[in-house]
Amino acid sequence: GRPREQPDARRHDRRVLFAHRHNFPQPGSWQKFPEMQHTVRFVLGLKGTMSEAELHWLYQRLIGGKLAKAEKGELHWRLPVGMAYDLAQTGQIGLDPDEEVQQTIRLVFSLFDQSSSALAVVSHFQRQHLRFPTRHHGGAKDGELIWQSLTHSRVLSILHNPVYAGAYVYGRTKTRTKALPGEAPRIKGYTRQVKREDWPIVILEHHPGYINWEQFLCNQKRLQDNLTFNPEENRGAVREGAALLQGIVLCGQCGRRMSVRYQTVGQIPNYQCNQLHSKLGLKTCQSIRGDRVDTVVAKTFLEAIEPAQLAVALATLDQLEAQARQSERQWKLRLERVQYEADLARRRVVGVDPENRLVLRTLEREWNEKLAIVEQLEREYATLPKSTLQLTSTQDRQRIMELAQDLPALWSAITTTQAERKQL
Repeated sequence: GRPREQPDARRHDRRVLFAHRHNFPQPGSWQKFPEMQHTVRFVLGLKGTMSEAELHWLYQRLIGGKLAKAEKGELHWRLPVGMAYDLAQTGQIGLDPDEEVQQTIRLVFSLFDQSSSALAVVSHFQRQHLRFPTRHHGGAKDGELIWQSLTHSRVLSILHNPVYAGAYVYGRTKTRTKALPGEAPRIKGYTRQVKREDWPIVILEHHPGYINWEQFLCNQKRLQDNLTFNPEENRGAVREGAALLQGIVLCGQCGRRMSVRYQTVGQIPNYQCNQLHSKLGLKTCQSIRGDRVDTVVAKTFLEAIEPAQLAVALATLDQLEAQARQSERQWKLRLERVQYEADLARRRVVGVDPENRLVLRTLEREWNEKLAIVEQLEREYATLPKSTLQLTSTQDRQRIMELAQDLPALWSAITTTQAERKQL
């Protein structure tokens, strides 16, 4: 056979071909002219540098075009559930055309407005056996809507998203591709949240929303107040403890926020200003027994709100009726959806040839499954707590008006929880 070429011979042929293409002297002549080696290295290095500069220039042009579209509010991205691009393909952002999806998002904002707690919203969904939508993006299930249980992280993502307030925001996050010393490299880089005041592009009233911008800022302030890791600045969420002034009482000597300690198995609260002691090892500023302070504060609060008893009664009545209507409406939409799916399965059975048993058996099985879901939801709806029924009778209204005239009795009632007193 043909003798195998030596590696040095093949390398020599490649050098000759490369030099011929680029009009360089032959490799053998480099030994006669050593200065040519530096010239070749310089030219190759210059070509590599120019290629990197060209890639950087192209990347900057792409980023510039992206920012230019974002400044006009025309840059598209994946919208959260409840928002969608219009069906006319004009690129405008609007509300999701599904009425049940819209009602679910509105219910989340309404419940948070009443309770000021994201976890309370999740608890309400669980008590009423309500579900939350998720829409698939991409793949074989693109656009498909599924319903799952609502989670705490999902509520926070909704409350923190300015798209629901009708605002077009670009630059809420920044991604760093290079790892710092000691960090493990990541393919998608490191992403961090940008503060609201540092958002580069914000266009208010860009599209329809579920709330306005003022309500969005108010929700951010409430969520910030619910934090507990920074007690000197945030008062924390309302809890079930006996301390009425938990999170809102300040020290009269240094002005810092006081913490709560309990005596005798959590019955007697004690307000302490011990931040100097816990951080700097100094003496505790002051410590005050809380039950007597709470009694005076509660009495002062009831005296101050007494002129507004009628307004309080009417507001309470409206709130109860609104919450009942929202839950009732959500269940009716859910039943309407499953009934539509059952009717659609029935029409498929009717439209198929009765002699085609291969297809008819499958369609009949799907129809029976849809009917079973409808029956299950109707039974579940019938067993729900009756506390969400609408207060439309005259007797219910009269009872609330009479109870509102005696606020001290309502305040000290056993059915009034400590969390409700704190929220008031």
